[in-house]
This record gives sequence, structure tokens and C-alpha cells, in this order.
Amino acid sequence: MSNTKQIEEDGLKVLRRHLIERLGVSESDIEDTRNKGNTAGKLGCDLVLQHESNEYYIEMKAFSREVPTNIRFTHQTVASFHEEGLLHQLLVALVSNLEAGAECAKVQFFRFGDVSAKDILVEPHFIIQPKRLPQLLHTNVNDLLTSRGKSLELDALLSTQVRGWMRWRKRE
Repeated sequence: MSNTKQIEEDGLKVLRRHLIERLGVSESDIEDTRNKGNTAGKLGCDLVLQHESNEYYIEMKAFSREVPTNIRFTHQTVASFHEEGLLHQLLVALVSNLEAGAECAKVQFFRFGDVSAKDILVEPHFIIQPKRLPQLLHTNVNDLLTSRGKSLELDALLSTQVRGWMRWRKRE
């Protein structure tokens, strides 16, 4: 399973099934907003979840094997959610082990706004390293939805130039 589009589609199926089974939501409560012209699509997330009169935005990261060392987020996604004041409603779903089949896939969640700014690298994408977030990862999505999210202060990171985060080597 090396085709990234197929990995994304398989991950989306697993995630939808997980949300329906764990939250008791219907198919119509989960809107696919990938590459759409609507508001959620413009924000840059993959799904919008309607649950208990709340709206949650989900950015899915799907992997054929285990979750990699670095998870990348584009500046556009992070900045658009930050500017709209919705970063606390951006949930990240990590769907891994897809190569072993949907029944063996692992699903974990964290709220982007709960990540400390010191645990985010910007070079040039926003990079979060899951090994630094064990206390934020949830296997039960309902635990995440019922927790009180923080609001990550990103102004300082967003106002810096990307080159300030790049690692330059001096030529000798």
C-alpha cells in the first residue's frame, strides 16, 4: 500500500467507522470537506463532525504502517484556524497500521490547541512529533470531545519568518 491517495481513502473509511461506532453519530453527522469550496474546506481540514450540538474540525493523518516521527501541518491550515479562533476545535486523527487491513488499524486523537508551542517545530511546515505528546493522545474520541481544550497561542510562531526556523550550515 504505497499510493498516498489510497492510504488517505482507507484512513478516511476507518476514521468514519470509528466515529460512528464510538460516538453513535450517523454518516450525515460527518462531512467530508477535503478540497471543497465551503467554509470548512477553506479552513483546510478533512472532516467536520457534528456531535452533541457542537461542531468539530478533523484533520486526518493516515499511515500505512506506524505513526512516523514527524507529522506535518501546512501553515495555511494552522493559520486559518488560528485566525478564525477555532484552533481549539481542530482535532487531529492519526490513523495508522492500514497496511494490515481496516480491522487492524489504530486510531488516536489529539487536539491541536493542546500542543505546547515549544513542542512545535516550524521548518517550513508545522511539525509535531507524537513521541513528545503521550499525555495528549487519546484512543477514545469521546474522551477528547469531553475534555476542555486549551487555546494554543501561535501569534509568535506565525509572525516569524520561516528562514528563522531553518537550519543553515556555514560553508567552510
